[in-house]
Formats: sequence, structure tokens, C-alpha cells
Amino acid sequence: PIKTEMAHQLYVLQVLTFNLLEERMMTKMDPNDQAQRDIIFELRRIAFDAESDPSNAPGSGTEKRKAMYTKDYKMLGFTNHINPAMDFTQTPPGMLALDNMLYLAKVHQDTYIRIVLENSSREDKHECPFGRSAIELTKMLCEILQVGELPNEGRNDYHPMFFTHDRAFEELFGICIQLLNKTWKEMRATAEDFNKVMQVVREQITRALPSKPNSLDQFKSKLRSLSYSEILRLRQSERMSQDDFQSPPIVELREKIQPEILELIKQQRLNRLCEGSSFRKIGNRRRQERFWYCRLALNHKVLHYGDLDDNPQGEVTFESLQEKIPVADIKAIVTGKDCPHMKEKSALKQNKVSREASLSSWPSDTWRVPLVVVFSRCILGVFPSLFLNVLLRILNIHKNRWNLCIHMTQTQQSWPVLPIHLFLSFIALKKIPSITLFHL
Repeated sequence: PIKTEMAHQLYVLQVLTFNLLEERMMTKMDPNDQAQRDIIFELRRIAFDAESDPSNAPGSGTEKRKAMYTKDYKMLGFTNHINPAMDFTQTPPGMLALDNMLYLAKVHQDTYIRIVLENSSREDKHECPFGRSAIELTKMLCEILQVGELPNEGRNDYHPMFFTHDRAFEELFGICIQLLNKTWKEMRATAEDFNKVMQVVREQITRALPSKPNSLDQFKSKLRSLSYSEILRLRQSERMSQDDFQSPPIVELREKIQPEILELIKQQRLNRLCEGSSFRKIGNRRRQERFWYCRLALNHKVLHYGDLDDNPQGEVTFESLQEKIPVADIKAIVTGKDCPHMKEKSALKQNKVSREASLSSWPSDTWRVPLVVVFSRCILGVFPSLFLNVLLRILNIHKNRWNLCIHMTQTQQSWPVLPIHLFLSFIALKKIPSITLFHL
């Protein structure tokens, strides 16, 4: 494998090599320069054979010759049929596009002729304009390869295939123009679809380059596997795997309705806390003794609780709950071995690992409850993460006085159920790794 420093130097060499093309890329064609015009004549001659040149025909007039040239330039796919030199006045890609076309016509003559004649034999609406395609493709390759950009000190992503040929850029153009023609046919494109075809070709190239083939032939094979149907399949797969809820319409809708939903859930949770719940009380010997009941005051400032002989079937009044704790006085929530009563009995739990939680307001007053997760009955159509965030917002009512601490331990015992709407509303739920889903 190539070391990082060597890879960076190869990357720099690659960038500097391609930057040699910048001058031609930024050079406009002079329509009045005969030498430059001769290049276009050469493209026409190679494509349609010198014997058919109207200038060689006896008695050929100027008008007839112009008509023949115009027809041929249209078949070559230039935008300006009368004076195709005007097609190369835009920079980028400038004269670099014409250089690529001439290289293809001379070095890969069979490929060049096949592309031109194949398109000229199609119906007008389905022909792929070679001239326009070559110009746009050259511009695209310059953008993808960042021709004219300075090397980045932190990059080392060179492509080995560019070091296998002296005219790597021109060879790359020859491969990609064939890809463009192939994709055009696969898409059954018309002139109106030109930009769509170019987008697909760009995607094909940018998907093939990261594989970093060792040769141009391998790159060509990679492109062959990325047909238009394969691109559609990849797009569909990526679209399905993408989080639907990150799409702009969903994000906008969520931002619009989230405050109202948050307030609704918050009120529902607070109302449930105000209704209160009962659960079994665990004695000093870890026996379940009677029941105790807890309710949040209607002003949300005090927790009322008290012992009960039996599990109540209906609502328990505030008057029957003799004890209370101001919510603002709650200092912390601790679990497991951090609970005061667990520390006192550390000798008894050497072989028993508990899962308990205490909600403390002062040292002499500790609630001891088993920590288990239960599921309530209704779901408001809101995702669990939203539910957790709402509960955390409820906690923030007195965040200046609270110091929440969560520590989970394993257990092999089955504990009585503590309603989630009572206890879990007071703990930082995201700290509990075992919770994956809540139904409100």
C-alpha cells in the first residue's frame, strides 16, 4: 500500500498535471482565426469523408457549399449550425472542448465516426448532439477534477488510472462521451432531456471515481456496470434508506406543529401525575408491605403521598395523604447502590444485585421503589423521542434545584411495577440504555 505522504505527493502531481489544461479551458475560440476554424473543418472531414467535400466537386457554388456545411454541422451536433465556432466562445471549457473532440476524431477515429453517424441516423427528436454533448462533458469533467484549483494540503485521494497514460484527460473524455451516448439511448432521451442526461452521466462518473480503478479500462468497466437502470435502482434504494422525517416538507411540518404537540403531551403527563398512582411499598426486609399512594398537587409544586391498607380502586383525595414533599426541595434521584438504604445493607447484597431507585428530598426522607418500565394504554401518534424530550422539559420546571443522577444495575429478580407516569417523569430517561420504546 502507498504511504500517506507518497499518496499526497501523487495527489499534488495529479492536480498540477490537470491544471496545465486551465489555459486552454479559459481560452475562447476566435471565430475569425482560420487555424482554429480549420480544426472544425477537420472534424467534419473525418466524420463525413473528404471525398464528399463540396469544395472538391466541380462546379460547386458558394451557396451550395454553405448549405452542405450547415447540414453537416447540424449532424455533428453543434448548436450554431452556420458558424459552429461560436459554440466554443464560452469559458470554461473554451478551446479545451475542441481539443478533446479533435483528439477523439484522430486517435479513436472509429469511435468518433460511429457516434456521429449513429446519432445522425436517428429521428431528429432522439438524436444526441455530439458537439453540444462534448462541450458540456468537457466542462463537467473540469468541474469534477477541479481543473484550475490549488492542491489541498490535507488530501491524498489521487487516482492511479491518471498515471497510466500521457493524455489521461483526453482518454477520460473519450470514455465518458461513449458513456453519454449509451446513457442517452437507455433513457430514450430527446433534446428536451439533455440536462437530465447530463445529470445522470455526472452521477455515473462520480459514483465510479471513488472506486479508484488502476487503469482506464477498469474505469470503463465500472461505468458499464452503472447503467441508467442501475442508477435508478441506487437512487430508489438510497431514497428508501434515507430518514423520511428529514425531508424538507416533514421538517417544516414538524417545526410548525411541535410546540402545540409538546404542550399537549406535557399537560397530559402533568394531569396523570395529578391523578396519582399507587404501588406496593417495600419494607426493610424487602417484603412488599401494603400500598402507598402519591399525587402531584394541582399547582404542580408539591408531591402528596401516604400509606394505604389496600390498593385503591378510585381516586385518593389529597386530604387522605398525610405526607408531602415540595418539588422544589427535591435534590436528586439516585439508584442502585447509591441509595442510602442500600449502602446500609451492603453486606446483605453481595450475592444479590438490585435495581432500585430513591427520590430524596432530604437525608431523613427517602422513597424506595423498584425501577421497572411499563407501557401505558394510549399513543398520541408521537414518536418516543418526542415523549422523552417532553418529560425532560417537565423536569426543567425546577431544573435549578434538581441534580439528577441515574445509575442502572442488573437484576435477576422480578419487582412490582412502578407506573412510568409517576416515577419516570422525574428521571433523565435518556440515561437508561434499556429503554427503547414508550407508548404514551
